[in-house]
Amino acid sequence: MPASPYSHIGNVVFFLMATKPSSILDIGVGNGKMGFIARDLLDVCLNKSYLRKDWKVRIDGIEIYEPYIQDHQRSIYNNIYIGDAFEVIDRLESYDLIIIGDVLAHMEKQKAWLFLDKCALHSKHHILLNLPLGQWNQPDIFENEYERHVSFWDENEIKCFASDSSFFHFLGDKKYGVFFIHKDNYLFQRGEMLLKESSRLSTKGLSNKSLDILQYAQSLCPERAEIINNIGAIYLDRNELDNAIESFQSAIRKNPEFHIAHFNLASSYERKGNLKEAIIHYLKSIKLNPHFYDSAYKLGILYKKIALYDESLIAFDIAVKINPNLDKAYVNMGAINFLKGQYEEAITLFQKAISINNDNADAHWNLALSLLLRGDFKRGWREYEYRWRLKDAIIPKINIPLWDGKTNKGRILIITEQGLGDAIQFIRYVKPLSQRGLQVSVQCQRELKNLFKNIPNLETFTFDDYLPDFDFFSPILTLPYLFETTLETIPCEIPYLFANNDKIVKFQRLIGKNEKQKVGLVWAGKGSHEMDMNRSINLSMLSSLFELKNIEFYSLQKGDASKEVSLFNNIIDLTGHLEDFSDTAGLIYYLDLIITVDTSVAHLAGAMGKKVWILLPFCPDWRWLLDKEDSPWYPTARLFRQKKAGDWIEVIHNITQELSLFFPDFISLIS
Repeated sequence: MPASPYSHIGNVVFFLMATKPSSILDIGVGNGKMGFIARDLLDVCLNKSYLRKDWKVRIDGIEIYEPYIQDHQRSIYNNIYIGDAFEVIDRLESYDLIIIGDVLAHMEKQKAWLFLDKCALHSKHHILLNLPLGQWNQPDIFENEYERHVSFWDENEIKCFASDSSFFHFLGDKKYGVFFIHKDNYLFQRGEMLLKESSRLSTKGLSNKSLDILQYAQSLCPERAEIINNIGAIYLDRNELDNAIESFQSAIRKNPEFHIAHFNLASSYERKGNLKEAIIHYLKSIKLNPHFYDSAYKLGILYKKIALYDESLIAFDIAVKINPNLDKAYVNMGAINFLKGQYEEAITLFQKAISINNDNADAHWNLALSLLLRGDFKRGWREYEYRWRLKDAIIPKINIPLWDGKTNKGRILIITEQGLGDAIQFIRYVKPLSQRGLQVSVQCQRELKNLFKNIPNLETFTFDDYLPDFDFFSPILTLPYLFETTLETIPCEIPYLFANNDKIVKFQRLIGKNEKQKVGLVWAGKGSHEMDMNRSINLSMLSSLFELKNIEFYSLQKGDASKEVSLFNNIIDLTGHLEDFSDTAGLIYYLDLIITVDTSVAHLAGAMGKKVWILLPFCPDWRWLLDKEDSPWYPTARLFRQKKAGDWIEVIHNITQELSLFFPDFISLIS
């Protein structure tokens, strides 16, 4: 309105006397009341400056409606700028005090907030905000559309920005607020408001909008480390690691003691593979805030990843001392003890995690592996069923009932899961299922379909094939649980897999006839396997075998590791003829012995009743149990175990010596 109420003038005078600004910007000049009061008080009364040339206080004004401005206003103000204050203020300098008179109510709410932000940035110290509160409807006045109220304000929207010296006045049933706002407090509280809004948007998955708000907040509060850190967090979520690292580094420059920024920077470096820097910043975060257990936990995870197990256990121990209910830390501590061969301690830790959180599927899963490794199948199979609750579990999408282990009539579909070796190992349950009177089919990986076709009473399908109707189904690794399999009741009628006749003929032609003993080799598993670094070796490590006379070595190695064969001229490579596992079975049929690391070929050779020597790491897969040279799953298998983690030299030395004894009619060149 051209003239705001007079009831708050005493408050304005008090504020001017308290702050004594040397420069003022009056936004919404109207009839010039604020300019007259400020000029009379600050120059005439305090400075005794009666003439314009002697004024010491600069008072400028902005007015959008030019007809309001007359000579008497121009005589009081140094400058009056005509136009929309939202745009005009961008062209002006900063002022000690900015007075906003009834202007916000004439703006849409979003624009009003942005305008308040501009005022804060152009204020050196204070803002004096006059604002009608509540549903204060005001139409055009004097045919001036700018006098129309288009937004309505509640005092709680402003109070957090204002000092305790703010006042409220009532004009009839209308409430009017006079808010004294310090620039720094406004920008801090506004930053808090924008942080909350960006967080709200992020939880809704609107990261682009959240980032826009944070970047705007940074323009208001360029020194706020929290804002810069949150910008980095969005980049980290997007895996834009360079931008994330730059943001977290910037946040740390603003506040070197900001432990969250160090934690996030460590996470970014870890994801990028710069583990040295990641460790430095995790440790820095722990030092800055010893009560922030996430830093210790993540550091433990990182140490575990690079096999620094003792350091990892120390980090996890710090985490659980801060948060004794951190079940995931106990799971990882158990996993490290498992890898170190301390299985009893591992089981205790997994059980501790379960006692804290029975829904922790990782704890149940790891407990299952530990129990099965120790031969405790009764408890192990039960815990193994928790695999379906794991984060990355691929649950069969099939709309038929699960087999209950009791029904003995109808059609059952067995669905393979996990690796090819798992499918080969547990396809042995087809026979006991058939013996119960069930019609059995299997849905398996394409590489196994032709191999499984030779199994009596079994119909095979791949995951791409059309399926007929079934009465129920079972995941293949649930069958030992349903059969209540123990070490004594493992179905071990060997062989249960056979080479196809056409494949036998195929490899008879390729191999030909000679009197040499034939040994198949596999030295590496699939690189994507989480434990591949523990089970795979380089072919060169087996070179001592090649010094034995009258033995032909055949490569059964597939994948990238198969390229190593080219470095040796005494290995026969027929893997180009291996299109699926029925081909592999055809080649194995003609071999006298298979030497392999823990891969699917070990299972295939064992299932075919072929002599197979299996190289096992210090911490083996559960199915090979502990401290045994034989296997209840495969009677023809012999197990060569590491006695020390990572030490393949002794294992290969033992195999070389045993191989010379395995073929007694041949003389070893090894002394």
